[in-house]
Amino acid sequence: ILTVENNINELIPNAISPNGDGKNDIWNLTFIETYYPNAEIEIYNRWGQRLFHSIGYKISWDGTFEGAPLPVATYYYIVNLNDPNRKDDENIFKGAILIMK
Repeated sequence: ILTVENNINELIPNAISPNGDGKNDIWNLTFIETYYPNAEIEIYNRWGQRLFHSIGYKISWDGTFEGAPLPVATYYYIVNLNDPNRKDDENIFKGAILIMK
């Protein structure tokens, strides 16, 4: 009944280009608020510093940290759906996201 259930990896973008042109300026995870409102989202740099954190995803990540644009680089995300109907290992999605300009 829910196509999101089987295709979550396909719904998580692996790049954004926050250059103000209105295209791919934010990391768009529209399915989170609709289907997993208690999801926890974290983004880290290559040194393990947490750059973004949210419970739910009402405000999308825009490629900034503390209000400043981040440089072109690869960053790493952890999305924990926190869905009690899923096994713990089925709730966690990890991957890389590239910031391009």
